Amino acid sequence: MVVLVRIVGDVVVVEEDSTDRPVEQRLMRRGIPRDKIVLAYRGEPVPDPVTLW
Repeated sequence: MVVLVRIVGDVVVVEEDSTDRPVEQRLMRRGIPRDKIVLAYRGEPVPDPVTLW
């Protein structure tokens, strides 16, 4: 697996990214703010979907 990304509420959770061009950079270039991107593979905490509503 190279990249695994999922949506939790209004947050993009990157579970795996073993590419040479990090997916979060590409997401931010497309207009997604960094505070809406969680890098779970780097240990950032994944939000609980229940608390996002």
